Formats: sequence, structure tokens, C-alpha cells
Amino acid sequence: MILITRIIVLVLLLQTNLALADDDRFELNLNYVMPIDEVRFNIASDVTGANSPDVLSELEWDDMQLHRAHIQAKYRVVSQLSVFAEAELGSFEDGDVQDSDYAGDGRTSEFSRSTATVDGKHHTGGAVGLSWQFNGKFELPLWKMRNGKRMAFASDYSVSPTLGYALSTQEIRFVDGVQVIPDLGSFPGLRSEYKTEWKGMFAGLNTRFRLLRDLEFVLDARYFPDSNFKGIGSWNLREDLQNPTSFTDTADASGYRLRYGLDWAISDNKSLNLSYYIADFETDPGSAEVHTVFGISLFTRLNEATWKSRGWSVGFNWRF
Repeated sequence: MILITRIIVLVLLLQTNLALADDDRFELNLNYVMPIDEVRFNIASDVTGANSPDVLSELEWDDMQLHRAHIQAKYRVVSQLSVFAEAELGSFEDGDVQDSDYAGDGRTSEFSRSTATVDGKHHTGGAVGLSWQFNGKFELPLWKMRNGKRMAFASDYSVSPTLGYALSTQEIRFVDGVQVIPDLGSFPGLRSEYKTEWKGMFAGLNTRFRLLRDLEFVLDARYFPDSNFKGIGSWNLREDLQNPTSFTDTADASGYRLRYGLDWAISDNKSLNLSYYIADFETDPGSAEVHTVFGISLFTRLNEATWKSRGWSVGFNWRF
């Protein structure tokens, strides 16, 4: 984060000494994303993960409906070099929760299972970075004409490598607990929360390919090779655990974010877009620390945590 900020400041300070391109401009992208999110994690019975059961407890938040607004502001500094900043905010509307405990390896001998319902909370995120744009043209031969000439499909494209730093968080509240194994039915008062945080550097590639005069295919991919994960649980019905921080999960993580779709130009500097969005992150084995009310912490192994997101996005782009 500090490195990216320093690079951006340095570029902005030096821009007065550089020859600016004639078409330098701002670009503003506004998008409304409607994904379905899934967050999961499981822990082992000890810090090594070698003892039985290998999975002691597993929690899953599935089919979480999310409404999210995303904004990106980009400024072309010099020639093809641009700096950009992003922010996003969304709210969870619905979803299913399952908490399972096991006595045997391989998720066998399940002795406890409870379910619940997602009841709101939010997704937040942001990013800063640099991109460098390369433009080109190409021709694709189609067939040979009788006069010896060859029909061809000609178009133009742009490729923009990116480097940046991003942060995403999901804060999930769940209520309406039901004990399924053993079959004890609903239990009142559940109002627990789990918050995840994924942050780290990314390298990406944004490509644009013109299909028709006013229609472009867009692919934006980002890879996060070495991110940091942190999960914080607040279990309000556990009297033996501290609140609001009942336990803390930490681990190294990696993942990617992908968006692909179409941009339709409605004027010289405005366009509409329709795209499909994918995010997929998972951790390496890490640490799970349980905070008790007795003033001591218990440690075990975080086997893994995952975050998956899939959904459609519609938006508006404005260059000026």
C-alpha cells in the first residue's frame, strides 16, 4: 500500500516535466453489481492439523445475495500511463448458514449441526494502482475473392497491464438459529457476526477488443499472489467467549478477480456496459485464536478459508 502510494505521488509530482498526450482525460466508471457470495472456513482439532479429527468445526455462509455499488476514477497522467482509485459498498440481503462439528476425519461422525439465516451487514472495498495502455490494430483474413483479393475482418484493441493494492471486507450477521443435530429445534437470541478481510498487492491485465463500431468486448483480470486474510467472529450466545471478538483467524491467501462483458458507446465519451463478475480467494493453513472470558487464549490450526463471488454487473462509463 505504501509503495503504490509513493509511486502515485512521485508520478503526479513529475508530470509537469513530462510531455502530456493531447487526449489526456479523466475516466469515471460507475457499476451496480448483483453477485451471490459464499464464505467458508474450517479449523482443525490442534495446531498441527495432524491429530484426529482433521476438521473439527466448519462454518459456511452460502447463497448470500449482495447489492453492491462500485466506482472507479482514472486519470491519464502522461502518454499511456494512468493512475486509478476504486471504492465499493454493498449490503447483504439474504443467505444460508451452517455450522458443523465432527468427531472423525474427513468430516465424518458429525455430532453437531446448526443452521441460521443471514440478516444483513455489508461488503466494503477499495483499490489504488497504475496502468499502462498499449494500442494496436489487426486484420483477420476470412476468405479469398474471385479477383484474387482477400476479405478480412479489421479492428483495433488495447492492452493495459496494471499494478495495485486492494482491500475487501465482508461483515455478515446471522440470526434464527436451529439445532439440527441433535434435533433440538430453534434456539432464541442468536445474533452473531463474522467479518473477513482480504488485502494485498495485485497484478492485472485489462484488454479491450472492438467487435463493431460502437461495441467492444472487455476483459479485466487481476491476480493476487500474496494477500493477507483476517477473520473475526463475534459469537453472542457463547458465555465462555469474549465479545465482540470471540475468535480471530489469520492466514496468507491468494486469489483472482475477473470481469468480462460488453461496452456499448452511446456517444463519443460515454458508454454503457454489461458484464459478468467473478472473485475467488482461498487461504493457506493459518492460525485460529479463541479468546475466552478467563483471560487466556486457545490456539488451533485454521485449515482454510474461502470467498467466492459470482454475479452480473451493469454500469456507465464517462470520459472527460
